[in-house]
Amino acid sequence: MDTKDFEYLVEIARQESLSKAAARLYLSQPTLTKFLKKIEAEYGTPLFDRVGKKMVLTEAGRCCVQKSEQILALNRPPICRSQSKSRGSYELYPPQKVRKVLTCLSSQ
Repeated sequence: MDTKDFEYLVEIARQESLSKAAARLYLSQPTLTKFLKKIEAEYGTPLFDRVGKKMVLTEAGRCCVQKSEQILALNRPPICRSQSKSRGSYELYPPQKVRKVLTCLSSQ
């Protein structure tokens, strides 16, 4: 999986709809449906229950979306924190934990 795959899963969960998520991601709905079927086949479990027109997360889906959000947060630009305002020194905290989170996600 790559960053866009995590973005797709999170957006489907946020929108609770494949067609709405597809529109926000500038994809066709069939493309997003194929993506979701592929991911669910890879994990061997449904990530969403289809309830009417809504996409409701399963327990596995909740875990996957939570991990996806963590990965996306780690993939954002580094956070810069001031150590001492009077001295003007700063420390950068780069996103170095992505591999650890990916390993955790793939082991579940």
